Amino acid sequence: FQHQQPLPKWFWTGNTKMACLNHCIQDSLKNAYAHHIQRLMVIGNFGLLAGINPQSLHEWYLGIYIDAFEWVEMPNTLGMSQFADGGMLASKPYVSSANYIDKMSDYCQGCHYHKNLKISDSNQAACPFNSLYWNFFIVNNKLLNKNPRLAIVNNQIQNMDGKTIKSIQMQAKKHIQNIEDKANTELLVINNGSTDNTVQIARECGATVHEIFISPWRFDKARDAALALLPSDIDICVALDLDEVMQPGWREPEIVFHETMMNGSPTVRGRHGTIQG
Repeated sequence: FQHQQPLPKWFWTGNTKMACLNHCIQDSLKNAYAHHIQRLMVIGNFGLLAGINPQSLHEWYLGIYIDAFEWVEMPNTLGMSQFADGGMLASKPYVSSANYIDKMSDYCQGCHYHKNLKISDSNQAACPFNSLYWNFFIVNNKLLNKNPRLAIVNNQIQNMDGKTIKSIQMQAKKHIQNIEDKANTELLVINNGSTDNTVQIARECGATVHEIFISPWRFDKARDAALALLPSDIDICVALDLDEVMQPGWREPEIVFHETMMNGSPTVRGRHGTIQG
């Protein structure tokens, strides 16, 4: 598959809002051990769906697990888990959506992401495993559509309309772009009747676009409507018009402020960020 996505930094901390990966990685780091399902169908599953470099994942497994002897760990990781040997060891990629993880564990209960959604909406964030799962088979259809063990999923893709496929791919792209899960950064665009390509361009860039209509126009009502669409667990909101540009280094004071507030320190250090109109 030529996967080259770097290993996310949270693989060394477990600090991600995906509950299954949070638990499995933190348990692995703490105990140097994990159950087969945690290794293959949670961590390895995500690695393959997200396009993580299989060699990097192999090295992570080798360094983390106390029972990881390379002669058996390497073929299991590169072959069975990541299908990076082209199918020499495994007859199909071992991947799944959130449905399998929910059946095999209780990780989905209380997770930030909704296990039954492929596409996020204004109220709930879709589980990354869902869109990444379908995107994996859409992107690799030519390589996998002749595999008899994948007939069901391939038939389902063939029956999808173009709009559904595009929505899945856009959602998957958004998850991969935010794979580091830095403060769960999300770009929301509020459209109030633009007649150009703003909405299309924003969505292609991974933004969540909400259509609202304020008539007669009032800035305060538009602002309140936009703020009402923010996720309930957001920590910091930066509001911009689409013709405003953030200057380099703008995130530094935001990060300092956030960490200071989280640590309970009364002193806020760092310079002020500016917005260029």
